[in-house]
Amino acid sequence: SNPKELTVEMLNAVLRERSGECSSTVDLFELDTYTGQGCFIKSGAAPSFVCRGRNVYKIAAKTIPVGITERIRAEKIKFRLRAGDIVVMASDGIADGQEECRLIVECLCKRTSNEPLDIAAALMSRARSKAGARDDMTLSVISVEEAEE
Repeated sequence: SNPKELTVEMLNAVLRERSGECSSTVDLFELDTYTGQGCFIKSGAAPSFVCRGRNVYKIAAKTIPVGITERIRAEKIKFRLRAGDIVVMASDGIADGQEECRLIVECLCKRTSNEPLDIAAALMSRARSKAGARDDMTLSVISVEEAEE
């Protein structure tokens, strides 16, 4: 197995050894900047999204958080990224259910800016107005651009 998968397995083992109930979601994103190959590694995590122009792709896995079962298998989802693509990763406090995901997709489709800070501010504002403060709200917005020569 590769280092990322080994890390998830080690985290699972550590959490299983703790007394009491202890689990955690895992949501990793790796981008090979030479090939454009992106890889999401998810275990119990909320969906992520990739924007390409006005198209929005939902990246989701049907896995459980680490620390619950003895053997864990995080799901790896590969996605080829291009210059101009935007990757959005959110915690379950923002993208927990179908309705929240629908609102995220709607917000991303109607965005007026491709600037990561503008997108993050719009998504966070919408999430706060819909969800209140029921859970942590963490958001990452990554813009994929070509290197300047």
